[in-house]
This record gives sequence, C-alpha cells and structure tokens, in this order.
Amino acid sequence: AGPPFMSVSAYVRPPPTSPATNLPNRIYEWKSQQVRYQMAGDPSSPHTAVLVHGLFVNSDHWRRTLEGLAEAG
Repeated sequence: AGPPFMSVSAYVRPPPTSPATNLPNRIYEWKSQQVRYQMAGDPSSPHTAVLVHGLFVNSDHWRRTLEGLAEAG
C-alpha cells in the first residue's frame, strides 16, 4: 500500500465584490457545498447565459466575456 492520502479543505469566504469584475459575489449552497457566482446585465432580459469554468480556475476568468454579454443584453 502507498502512503495515506490526506485531503484538507477550508472554505474562505470571498470578498463582497469581485476585484476582477466589480460585481457582487453571491453564494449558493448546494449539497453542503458553497458555490460562488456572479450576475451581470438586466435581470428582466429574455436572454440568459450560464458560464461554467473548469478546475483550478475561478469565475473571474470570465470577466471580459461576462461584460460583453451583459452589454449585448
């Protein structure tokens, strides 16, 4: 048998506003997990887009795309 696997995780609450997007950080709790998300654009718009990032990155990678989509409506 190999060495024991050790996993350590700690939740660090994000700042109220993302420094990358200047959008409020919101938290959604799902199955005891805290998921950070941001919203941009007119909430009454008939168009919705959901941007999902992969592992080892965060939603701030979408900052330029998010801004363009919000402006386009």
